Amino acid sequence: MKTYKNFSLLVALTFILSLGLTSCEKYEEGPSLSLLSKKQRMTGTWLVVENDDDNDELTYTIDSDGSITMTYRDGNASFSFDGQWNFSDDKEFIFTDFNDDVDKFQIIRLKNKELILEDDDGDRTVFEKVEN
Repeated sequence: MKTYKNFSLLVALTFILSLGLTSCEKYEEGPSLSLLSKKQRMTGTWLVVENDDDNDELTYTIDSDGSITMTYRDGNASFSFDGQWNFSDDKEFIFTDFNDDVDKFQIIRLKNKELILEDDDGDRTVFEKVEN
């Protein structure tokens, strides 16, 4: 009888944990669980791999101290802009500030190697991490 109670308890705990893990997904497209903090996943150098603009190469280097550098490469020319970034209080949005031009993006997916942001117009940008 004791084995049956232990088994029932194990099944109940498994069910409760599975409900809890699926219901606490922060971002629309995941991940539902990560061992890295949101800040750890966000920091690094990100390459834009898909967006609505036809940029040759656009990267963002995001540091844990709140600094961000946008680098645009067009052929042999390269331009960099320094700014600041931060999360919203609920960490569902990221704010970037380049020369007092503040932009807000909803975080759709935040994985260690993949990031999807959406602006207020509904335009999505897909990033791939190239450096931690």
